[in-house]
Amino acid sequence: DRSVAHGAPTLDAKALRAAYRAWWPRAAPHPWQRAVAAARLGEAGADKALVAVLDDPRAYRLVRASVTRLLGRYGEAARAPLLRACGDLDGLVRRAALTALGGTRGPDVDAQLLTGLTDPSRAVRTAAARAALEGWTRVQENRALLRAALPVLAADAASVPDDDQRWFRLGAAYELAEDVASAV
Repeated sequence: DRSVAHGAPTLDAKALRAAYRAWWPRAAPHPWQRAVAAARLGEAGADKALVAVLDDPRAYRLVRASVTRLLGRYGEAARAPLLRACGDLDGLVRRAALTALGGTRGPDVDAQLLTGLTDPSRAVRTAAARAALEGWTRVQENRALLRAALPVLAADAASVPDDDQRWFRLGAAYELAEDVASAV
């Protein structure tokens, strides 16, 4: 029965909100909940609310990483906070920031991606390598970034040998580096 998951009935959004109000009648939404909802609805000023959550040291790390990813939707308007988040103490936030910067161009972004490729966290390094490859143009123009990303992509592919997408990404990067033998 698809209406029951792990012994609990599945609720539609309206029933879920009603249950939430019944269980916690005095609960008020957190500022991060309002910021995320505003961003998902495309409301004006939502980017500023997301930045406020990102900069709040009391916010949960998962929340800070989530709002960082959402900031990526704002492109150039989010450049400064995303670049700042690349240096965050939390690896989850750094990873989200590098991923969010994938569609943003510029030497400052390339410098952060290069730094991310040497991060102590493998997940952060992988996010930096994938963001560097987004759209392919960046690494075609920045060969140093491409060369730095290759060993990270190779380690990523080797870590999950059954994942065809990782191998495709690595092969395509080798081809961009004009190393056809490795690409094959």
